[in-house]
Amino acid sequence: MIRPRTLILFAPALLIAVLVGTYLVSLPRAVQRAHRSPCVLLRVDHPKLDRQPGSLVFTDLDGKPYPISKLRGRLVLMNFWLTTCQPCLEELPSLLELINRYGTRGMMLVMVSADKKEKTVRAFLDKMPRLRRLTSAAVILRDPGGAIAKKLGTTKYPETYLIRPDGRWGGRVLGARRWTDRAITACLTTRLP
Repeated sequence: MIRPRTLILFAPALLIAVLVGTYLVSLPRAVQRAHRSPCVLLRVDHPKLDRQPGSLVFTDLDGKPYPISKLRGRLVLMNFWLTTCQPCLEELPSLLELINRYGTRGMMLVMVSADKKEKTVRAFLDKMPRLRRLTSAAVILRDPGGAIAKKLGTTKYPETYLIRPDGRWGGRVLGARRWTDRAITACLTTRLP
């Protein structure tokens, strides 16, 4: 007969052994998945979206319509952000560096501000001269109040949608990333036209 005191000492050790065993059994599969696709670390999800990217029309900073359909043939990173969103601002330098590296190879960065007021965006840009001198592979657009973002299912900023060169959705990335990490650039360059 097992004494209660022995059982109390044995149970945690058994639980730890089971947890370690489960981890060790699943580890090779996780490593194999990571080697199959460089996009695993980017954590792209694929939501079911009612609207196709080509139907989206934003406005530029001058109030002119800017249809996303005009970017067909390029890999588009459509990044929804706010001037008051700290994670958005933290990922901004790596997004700009990414587009500086790959803009000439068919990548396009569409930075969509969800700020309600145009003057808020303009005041922010005045403080950020680097954003005033974007390459031709990057554009800043407006989605006042995040109306289009909400229709796509965006609930938290930043959120980046990938649009494939064929004009269809390529997935969604929730939250901020360091876009210049080797695994992320490896993932994105496999999707270039």
